[in-house]
Amino acid sequence: MQYFIKPILLKNIEKEEYLMADFTFRHQNEATDSVTVNFSIEGNELYKKIDSLVISSSSVAFATKRIELLFNEKSKRGYVSRYTTKVSQNDMRHLFGQGTWDYTIYNETLSNSFLPTPKSKKTISAINNNLFILM
Repeated sequence: MQYFIKPILLKNIEKEEYLMADFTFRHQNEATDSVTVNFSIEGNELYKKIDSLVISSSSVAFATKRIELLFNEKSKRGYVSRYTTKVSQNDMRHLFGQGTWDYTIYNETLSNSFLPTPKSKKTISAINNNLFILM
């Protein structure tokens, strides 16, 4: 089975920046299954390079350094930077089991954290209860 989870909105509390994350994966009950995580950052800053991404919750945390830039473009809020990476399906399943996420991006000069909006927390819970809990 192949699944696509529509973009989930996260917001940087300190800046007027937004991160939209979407997920694509095939579920085959194999330990090697992975999830493609695509994410867009929209705001005043142009992100030409991200060195690592840490996704965490109260009991789960994992990091990836294999992040590929897909494109940068201008937008109404400034810029949109689109990236892709892969993470373990098992890690993602555990993450969806938690209500609050923290996406932290790092590069040479900064670290920015993004948290889900109240509506996104409800979406995360619904996805967990209707999809991941069944796996």
